[in-house]
Amino acid sequence: MASLRKKISRHKDSSSHIAATEICSKAEKQTLEQQVDVMNKAEMVKTERVIRTAYFLAKKDRPFSDHPHLLELQELNGVDLGTGLRSRFTATKIVDHIATEMRKSASSQVQKVEGKISILIDG
Repeated sequence: MASLRKKISRHKDSSSHIAATEICSKAEKQTLEQQVDVMNKAEMVKTERVIRTAYFLAKKDRPFSDHPHLLELQELNGVDLGTGLRSRFTATKIVDHIATEMRKSASSQVQKVEGKISILIDG
């Protein structure tokens, strides 16, 4: 019994016990909801990067078939883009959504102005 007590006493001061105690105390402080929020923020950053890439293609008038290749290039440069939103069809949907939101924003700004407005369209 004395050897067992001695082992228990030494374990209390060991680095593995101290690390396990720290992990348990951190787990009590951070709830599951907070961890999900942290994970969601990381995924949002990845999604923003993919959206910016699709927007770049539209702004520079490049074909959407370049989208997967640009994402591959970014990953080779060390950028983490996640696993989804990689096809040219997804890029098309992203740009369509951006265009719709920009159109809504522009028309709401025009409606807020109380003066006369003229719009010149070339094309």
